[in-house]
Amino acid sequence: MAILESSSHGPTLQDTPAAIRKLSLELYNQALSCYQQKIIPQLDKSRIHIIDYAKLSKTKRKQIDAYFKKVIYPILTPLALDSGHPFPRISNLRLNLAIVIQDSTGRDKFALLKIPDTLPRLVPLKLSRGGTRKDGTITHHHYFVWLEQVIAANLEDLFPGMEVIEISPFRIVRDADVKIQGIGDKDLLDTIQQSVLKRELGSVIQVSIYESMSKEIRALLLDNLPIRPNDIFVLSEPLGLADLSQLSDSADRFEKEI
Repeated sequence: MAILESSSHGPTLQDTPAAIRKLSLELYNQALSCYQQKIIPQLDKSRIHIIDYAKLSKTKRKQIDAYFKKVIYPILTPLALDSGHPFPRISNLRLNLAIVIQDSTGRDKFALLKIPDTLPRLVPLKLSRGGTRKDGTITHHHYFVWLEQVIAANLEDLFPGMEVIEISPFRIVRDADVKIQGIGDKDLLDTIQQSVLKRELGSVIQVSIYESMSKEIRALLLDNLPIRPNDIFVLSEPLGLADLSQLSDSADRFEKEI
């Protein structure tokens, strides 16, 4: 076919996937750079801090672990991955944890845990008192921890008697193409609504992982998802930067103190 042949007029169909992959990685790196170099420093100046679980003080860690046991733990459902438990369907843009656990006999097993989307991705801690302004008003610091870090730190509670060997977050992106050509205005809204619902059933076009994911778990994903090795994107933390919108949703609460 002529469309697959080299052309002096621009990229061919064969070149398109590679070009899309290159552009998407460039855009993600730009977003990550903005997050690290601009957003985080500005948030810190405004006394809003996104902090890693590992860097929490003992007092704050105790607080967040209590929250895990009371709120998060009851709604978690880890899924075993073996011959008797097929690989489950993964929702579009949903964050998951691929887990390797070891039983008392030393045998490794795989499990999957879907991060609840009913809870805030950024878990808020109690306010910490800051300083006192010249007018006598007291300022406070707002601290947040990524939900998946809280779950990972307390994962052994879900697998009693077993040792957690590896925890690897991953996230999939499904085809979200909306076809509306040739549709009249009357049916446009219904068509868009149906297309949005079908996104959960769309083909997997990308799996985002971290560099730390082992070869074993990468092979597990390749064996159980309809993807090719090139569909796996190795990205830097955190996955799902769009969840930062949680902070803007709470802007009115911060505005009085900033």
